[in-house]
This record gives sequence, structure tokens and C-alpha cells, in this order.
Amino acid sequence: MGNKQTTFTEEQLEAYQDCTYFTRKEILRLHGRYRELAPHLVPLDYTNNPDIRVPLPLIVTMPELKENPFKDRIVETFSEDGQGNMSFNDFVDMFSALRETSPRELKTIYAFKIYASFIDPSFTELLASGAAALYGILHRKRQRGKRAGALVKLSKRGL
Repeated sequence: MGNKQTTFTEEQLEAYQDCTYFTRKEILRLHGRYRELAPHLVPLDYTNNPDIRVPLPLIVTMPELKENPFKDRIVETFSEDGQGNMSFNDFVDMFSALRETSPRELKTIYAFKIYASFIDPSFTELLASGAAALYGILHRKRQRGKRAGALVKLSKRGL
């Protein structure tokens, strides 16, 4: 009957789902978008983990990045080579971290990495980890405040 093209193995899809904020269907859709950027480079079959990197000039043509003044820096931040040449893993990481539903702490870390690029890279890492720690502290304080407020309400009700 129909020959169904296999893009990823079950294990690969499960690994992507475990490491990102994407569903199986979204991962396959991302692969399609990645492949559209460079169909001559990116194979349809990823079951053998090909070592393919789409160059920065092609990545920044995406509608999500095209008008962003920081587009080069965003792509460079998420690329493993630091030059903006993105593997599929880098591409998925970028979209996962910038996704609306990803944790604020993760977004904070990448915001520091992207916007503090003019600073010494080791200092940027220090700022990013400091921002993540500060976010964690503020988040815990806010949660404690909410719990304390709830306990006050309960005690006023005589519970």
C-alpha cells in the first residue's frame, strides 16, 4: 500500500519530547521547517543522526527572526558552534526555549546570553546563572507569600 517515510526512530522522538516542550507532531513539524530552509542539505530521513548544519544566513530568513535586530545573535547563542550554523538539535532547542510556554527561568538565562553578547563570554555566563538564581529566589518568595496569604484567609475563616 503506502510507503510511509520514516523521519525519526521512536527513540529519537521520545528523546526530543523528553528534552523539549514539544509534542511528537510539533517535532515533526519543526523538522519540516528546518528542512525547508535548506532542502539540498537536510535529509528527510534522520534515523541515522546525520551531522548537518544549516548556515546562519538561511536560518535568519525565517519569519520569526527576519525582522528581529538581534536575529544573528539569537541564532549564534543557540548554535553549538557559536557561529550560527544550526544542527536540528540546536534548532529544536532554540524554538523550545523561546516558546511561549517554556519556563521563565529558561527564557531569562537565554535573554542574558543574547543581550549581553558584547561582554566577555565568561561574564555573560556568570550573569545568566545569577539571573536564574535571582529568578528562583523571587519565585520562591512569591510562592511563600501566596501560601502565607492563603493561610491568613483560612485562619480568618476559622479553618
